[in-house]
Amino acid sequence: MLLEGAASAEQVLAGIEDTLKKLDYSLQHLSPEMFKLTQQLFDVLGMGITRGPLTGIWGSWENASSEQIRNFLHRWENSYLTLEADIAIIGSGVGGGTTAEILSAADYKVLLIEEGPLKTSSDFKLLEDEA
Repeated sequence: MLLEGAASAEQVLAGIEDTLKKLDYSLQHLSPEMFKLTQQLFDVLGMGITRGPLTGIWGSWENASSEQIRNFLHRWENSYLTLEADIAIIGSGVGGGTTAEILSAADYKVLLIEEGPLKTSSDFKLLEDEA
């Protein structure tokens, strides 16, 4: 968070670029196991259906208020994340995932509970003849 007028546009852009370079450098030096866990964390925080219960930010990051982001970062720093939901669905398969999508589109806070590991599209062969 930056106070308006505290830095020029050029300084802000340079600061963002520097931060991204440092983040890239740090990610490149993680062990393969830690890198995969970090990717999974970003996947979870990037998906609205999992971001909401973990962060309290139910819409997109871009539309989150400063207060919502501060609250999330405070809980994150203190390793204290609560799960908030109107509805909990056990299983994220076709039925659970579809139900969660429909309910979240209707502005319900949905928590999906899954026993298995997080899978992303990169874990699957997406061409039928290769599956």
